[in-house]
Amino acid sequence: MNVLLLPLLALAQGQQPMEVSQRMEVGPLGPEMVREYRSGGVTYTRAQGGHVNVVTTPRWVDPDNSTFWICNDVSIGNDGADVMAGKWLNNQRITLYPGGSASNVWDFPTPASEEPQVSVADHAGICAGMQIVDMDPTFNYDFEATVYVWDTAGNGTPLWSYTFPRTLNYFGGGVAVSDDGSVILAWKADPNILKLRVEAFMADGTPISSGQLSEFDFGFDYFHSRQTRLSDDGTRAYFNIGVHGNVYDIASATVIQDQYIGGSFDSHAFSGDGKSYAFGFFGYFQVWRETSPGVWTMQSNPAIPGSTYVGWLDLNTDGSRCAYTVQRYSPSYDHIETGLYDVTNNVDFFRTPLDAPGTIYQLVTYGVDTDDAGDYVAGASWGDSGNVTPECYVYDSAGNLTASYDGSGSAFTTAIDAAGNVSAFGTKDVHANVGGNGGEVVCLDPTEQELHILGRPTLGGMVNVTVADTGNSVQLGVATALGSTMTPFGVSELDGSTILDVLGPFSIPPGGLNANLGVPPKPGLAGRTVHVQGGIKGGGGGHLTNRVSLQLLP
Repeated sequence: MNVLLLPLLALAQGQQPMEVSQRMEVGPLGPEMVREYRSGGVTYTRAQGGHVNVVTTPRWVDPDNSTFWICNDVSIGNDGADVMAGKWLNNQRITLYPGGSASNVWDFPTPASEEPQVSVADHAGICAGMQIVDMDPTFNYDFEATVYVWDTAGNGTPLWSYTFPRTLNYFGGGVAVSDDGSVILAWKADPNILKLRVEAFMADGTPISSGQLSEFDFGFDYFHSRQTRLSDDGTRAYFNIGVHGNVYDIASATVIQDQYIGGSFDSHAFSGDGKSYAFGFFGYFQVWRETSPGVWTMQSNPAIPGSTYVGWLDLNTDGSRCAYTVQRYSPSYDHIETGLYDVTNNVDFFRTPLDAPGTIYQLVTYGVDTDDAGDYVAGASWGDSGNVTPECYVYDSAGNLTASYDGSGSAFTTAIDAAGNVSAFGTKDVHANVGGNGGEVVCLDPTEQELHILGRPTLGGMVNVTVADTGNSVQLGVATALGSTMTPFGVSELDGSTILDVLGPFSIPPGGLNANLGVPPKPGLAGRTVHVQGGIKGGGGGHLTNRVSLQLLP
């Protein structure tokens, strides 16, 4: 048994419940979010913030290579082991990547599809996508939407599919997968019946429920969901239909809360626990929570002055933190803001601007996402004509810029995984205001990381392991499950009782470790997701690296 992992394994057996508290401190290096962990008389403190080295080099980039697609949707799941992308306009397709490589796991063509939608389960190897195709051979339209569900370790052949009735000239729809992959939610606007069709399935395709939603306002029927969110456990969903926000119970296919908003924006959010929602408007946003069964109460209503509207919103798991972006529209589209709001205390953790005075093209916020804890905020924008603002960026909860990618055009979508270890963006090669095509899928570390495992993790193949020069030696624990285990070096993300192997120790030379390691050619490992975390000795004491998850491919 490896000496470094012995303390981890010992504490994993019969470990007492862990208490977590946090506070904001301002030190000589700037604001820090300090999180304190206590278990069994042992205390460990971790600070986020202060001096931060900004990540500007992507983990990997997959360009269109003159096939002229634009990436319109991304999703990250399977504990960061998988990145999924929808590509449209030309050579439409849905592509699944490993978290550490632009060499795809599989590529699924969706010929002639409108913007393909994608979703990966946060903690399981199940993913889904929707293609929407005009089936009318004339100049008229008759859109047909098909949902496909895949095993992320498969060869790209769907496990099953479901096709909605054709819907004339309207193609709006989408798909979402619950955290454990047990619920697949799909929806499609249907002008034939003036309803939003909502279908829910188990992972094997067994139907759970079927519903139809609409709202009637100002003399019109509204049936398109501009934004849709699914709770982590797949029991509730949130639909923005017309000028309403609907909380929807999956099992009964009924609306259990109808919130009149009075306007239609892209800024909507739903907490992972399914008990909070948020919506934005001109000059403010609101967060509401179910304070007792069936009773929803407004928790926050922060005002944002000026000629602004709230562009995008996202809530963390328990609804205590709300990531948001602000768009200034007058006198010009040259100013956006990104922030993180403390819903419990009704105060900003941070709010920071991006400015491009004099830009010829519109600087537009185009997405925001936060991890389960609300520790990181990933944002996407169209950028500007002077190339002075990044299209892809990440902030920590103290408001420090931790990652930034400045492409040649505009970002259309962003995602960050549940733990805040992986972020991804979809881009167009030229600005959104400019005619053109081509794009990239960009995978970016949300913050500086010591451990990387790059490459396509195929049984019998090789992966590249790099470790930053922050100590004398490193050992790598490989586990089949995540946990929260106190060790002398900090809180490990591995479940010590599921350790498969311990690799090393490896000496860390000046400049850092760079080694190619073989993936065992054991058929029993095919399709399994493993989690790797390093323990580093030296460099002023021992400490743990970031955690990396990867699915072993056949």
